[in-house]
Amino acid sequence: MYLLLLYTLCFSITAMGLGGRFLGKAGTLILSNLFMLICFMLSCFFFFETSLSSSFVVCKLGIWFDSEIFFLQWGFLFDSITTTMLVVVTFVSF
Repeated sequence: MYLLLLYTLCFSITAMGLGGRFLGKAGTLILSNLFMLICFMLSCFFFFETSLSSSFVVCKLGIWFDSEIFFLQWGFLFDSITTTMLVVVTFVSF
């Protein structure tokens, strides 16, 4: 669920970059604002779940480096500071 926010942003960038010519000026404006609204709503939900519930979420994506004594994983950590910044940035962008 938390990766949906990242996928939405990536899809928005791809759609505006590749399909902007076909959508036109008005279509691009409407679609970009719609994606930003979706991102803002997801950010508010994540803020409620992590900050107000005093919890954090770790999304582990995979192993980046593995050795006998050294182990690195690739992932995302959503805590209260991260979700607060998500809400602020998406609200200002919207």
